[in-house]
Amino acid sequence: MKSTTAVLFMGAWFAVYPVRLQAETLQLDYSTYLGGNGDDWGYGIALGTGGEAYVTGGTNSPDFPTNNPYQASWGEAYLIDAFVTRLSSSGSALIYSTYLGGSGDEYGFGIALGAGGEAHVTGYTNSPNFPTNNPYQAVSGGSWDAFVCSISPSGSFLIYSTYLGGSKVDEGRG
Repeated sequence: MKSTTAVLFMGAWFAVYPVRLQAETLQLDYSTYLGGNGDDWGYGIALGTGGEAYVTGGTNSPDFPTNNPYQASWGEAYLIDAFVTRLSSSGSALIYSTYLGGSGDEYGFGIALGAGGEAHVTGYTNSPNFPTNNPYQAVSGGSWDAFVCSISPSGSFLIYSTYLGGSKVDEGRG
């Protein structure tokens, strides 16, 4: 019998809960908290070919859990940084977890996986110094700009990262 896996994603005020259910039996494979002592929001999730959960969202937790991060520290007090986390297929380990942001606010909303295991993330930022690498648009267009990033399978570097926006509000949602 062919096995199908469904992903159920529930966001709460203080935590992110990635939950993987077997479609045939609706058996809970795992459920875990993801967050720190501030506010954490999960907005996007993708399932890797090996069952790993990739999650993106926003956090203002200075102690958000990181592992093998591209960016190890949180931006500034009372601001929101995007995060990107890759959980093991059992949900019991962080393969990587990183902040993603500059001196303003960032929210990660959409996440998709590339054939090589890279995570493609989109969201929006109002930071004038959002981290870019090989950018299409190297500087902010003003106000809020969408961003698009590709993060290596290890989570430790940006393959590319760019602003996408003009002088008005621009948001990347998926």
